[in-house]
Amino acid sequence: MSIAEIYGRTERIAEYLGDEDQVLISRGRLGQLLSKLVITNRDQAKRAASEILEQIGNQYFSRRKYREAAIELTNAAMVVNEMHNPTLKELENSRSILRRTLQMRKKNTIDFAYSEFNLAISERLLAKRQTGGVPRELFSPIFTKLERAHKVFVKFGDYDHYSVYLRARLELLTDWLLAEHDRILESRLAAIPDFIDLANSIGLNEHKPLARLLTTNPESLGLDRTPDWLPSEESNLSEALFSVPELSCVLDDIAQYKKELGANDCDLDLKLFELESVVYPVRRSFTDPFTAINRLWADQDYELFLIKATSLLQWENSDQFERKEYLLLLNRLPQCIAKIIETWNDFDIEGLMKRNPAAFRFAACELMEFGEWDNAFRLLELTRGVVASGLYNQIVQIGEANVPIGTDFVHVTHSPTATYVVMKQADAFVGSAFLNLNGKVLAAGFSGLSPAGLLIAQLNRNRSRAMSAARELHEQLSDVGDWIDARCSESLVIMAGGLFQSFPIWSTGNLGKSVLSGQKRVFHSTSLKVASYLNGHRFAGDLKEQLSLQCAAEVPGQLSLPKAGLEPELIGRAAPRGWDVEIADATAESLTIALSEPGITHFTGHSMASPNPKLSRLITYGSPLSVDDILDRDHKSRLVVLGSCQSALTYGLAMQDEVLSIQTALWYRGSESVIGTYWPISDYAGIAFSTHFFSLLFELVESDSVSVEANLVQQCWRKTINWMRQATEDEVQSLFLENAASVSSQNVGSGLAFHFYDWAAFQMFGVPYETA
Repeated sequence: MSIAEIYGRTERIAEYLGDEDQVLISRGRLGQLLSKLVITNRDQAKRAASEILEQIGNQYFSRRKYREAAIELTNAAMVVNEMHNPTLKELENSRSILRRTLQMRKKNTIDFAYSEFNLAISERLLAKRQTGGVPRELFSPIFTKLERAHKVFVKFGDYDHYSVYLRARLELLTDWLLAEHDRILESRLAAIPDFIDLANSIGLNEHKPLARLLTTNPESLGLDRTPDWLPSEESNLSEALFSVPELSCVLDDIAQYKKELGANDCDLDLKLFELESVVYPVRRSFTDPFTAINRLWADQDYELFLIKATSLLQWENSDQFERKEYLLLLNRLPQCIAKIIETWNDFDIEGLMKRNPAAFRFAACELMEFGEWDNAFRLLELTRGVVASGLYNQIVQIGEANVPIGTDFVHVTHSPTATYVVMKQADAFVGSAFLNLNGKVLAAGFSGLSPAGLLIAQLNRNRSRAMSAARELHEQLSDVGDWIDARCSESLVIMAGGLFQSFPIWSTGNLGKSVLSGQKRVFHSTSLKVASYLNGHRFAGDLKEQLSLQCAAEVPGQLSLPKAGLEPELIGRAAPRGWDVEIADATAESLTIALSEPGITHFTGHSMASPNPKLSRLITYGSPLSVDDILDRDHKSRLVVLGSCQSALTYGLAMQDEVLSIQTALWYRGSESVIGTYWPISDYAGIAFSTHFFSLLFELVESDSVSVEANLVQQCWRKTINWMRQATEDEVQSLFLENAASVSSQNVGSGLAFHFYDWAAFQMFGVPYETA
């Protein structure tokens, strides 16, 4: 900062003296300073530096000072090349600038070589983003540029560039090797009739993801093991290595350089590890990355530390790492992420979460594998719901006020290795790993293709298969429910991650029995931090005695819902005396108005969950009300009940850590308690739930003069679910008759009226408010 201040003063003095050259020199040095800053968001500094340097270069060019223009413009492009996450537009501009500078410089000079060297880097970064084509035709000309520039440097006795040259060659050849691998894999798969038949049978056009699925989880495709006809990764890599013979020469040069250096070159070691992790199935050796990683931490280069750390976490052979060093890296991650998020703007935090859709969850799981329950809990708290809730960098400073004292908070999540549970009880942390519930088992149960898992069956609208998959998962997860039930207090908040966001964990094992019997009270949240913040910032006024019944049962183009059409009248009759009851045909506008009032809103009709959660929507008359629309404004509703399909469902295919559905979007934007459904419900189950729930709620509100808050909502939700679990057809019909309604049933009799798939679908989201 002191140096920057000095450059600013020299620029002002030069302006006063009318020395335009010195003005540009001072400004250029400020740009160079910005480009070298080590801060938590280096891209922000480099982007500013590049803009300054490009502007100076253009000013020199307009004054016909081409040598100075070429220097500043080359530096502007080089800074973009050094960014961690440049945009495609920025890379294309970098390439354009460097091509322009070549025209300003004389061939076979140091200056020309410098521009050509950086042009090769720009072209590599662009080639890395390109799909298709022949890799050798794409990468070989870039390799030639690097070699040609290097020869010029050597000719003029400039050896200072050598380690940068080695890194550039290594990065290029790593990208080239990966492109060759993909080309070889695609070529081999296209020649296997059995593979093409399988791809066509399940409707998957992309070969590479299917090949990976066949290797890592054939059970999800209904196969006992990986088919013999699938090419092995070792053979694919061996052929790819054969296609890039330049790699052997480069590795020899690196080995010789490291021998002569007699010390670690941290940047080079990290690049070398990236290549070695790719070819590990063939070569079975790798350079220790931890000396270099620890140097980044010591230098407080937190962003680059995080980038390299998450890369290590995603390596399938991380069990080969030295355990002490690996654990040190894992335990630094919560602190690292806190330092980054605390100083970044909203846009950059959102980008961080998008680039790491599962990395932070997997890192937390790795911490739990080592028994580091406290840091695992903290890491999950820092990375869940950060963007969807609108908290961004505020998440770091949020404490634990405004949530019930004596309530346990439980994160339930998973990785390819196992399912993990970590529970916070006051200031203590306990947890457990369930190795039998690994990624293969869960992927088959939730997203398996043959037989269809729970989520795939819903996408295929196969209700009978979805019912079977739900029951199978309920049985598989019983150990998780048993463990939570044995250790939790009378009140707990479940915070489900990964695929578990789409399933009622509360219903499993002994926990389900304790919840349904009333021995345990269960609530749901994204995280303790998000619940604490939202409870402290919700509308603090009195409940408005208003009930808005929004119905969209006969939307053109949608399946008619005759029973749902009866819900407003049934619920309205149960409302306490003196309440303002509104019955409306639901539109996006009428729903938005209702949600803005601190009363109760009930919606009945169709809703639809999308693999992109922002596109999930309530189907209303006119345009739908999407999650994006809901997140766009604040709400005040004390209670929202969504009597529609999939209103609590998040597929977990995108924005996994955001825990985003129609239900949670309403909760994030201010609704205190929200009830929704995990999966499609029948019209009959929907009207039965709503009728029983509101009859019970309003009876308690009117007789006991209690407020509509999360504890009361949970009590009524729990009693309604338990009633549905045990109710016969005759008892359901009696409920309707008590409320002066005639609701037809296809199977009236003494048998149970509802399946697990009917009553377990309903989920309540919200945490009671309580000051310390």
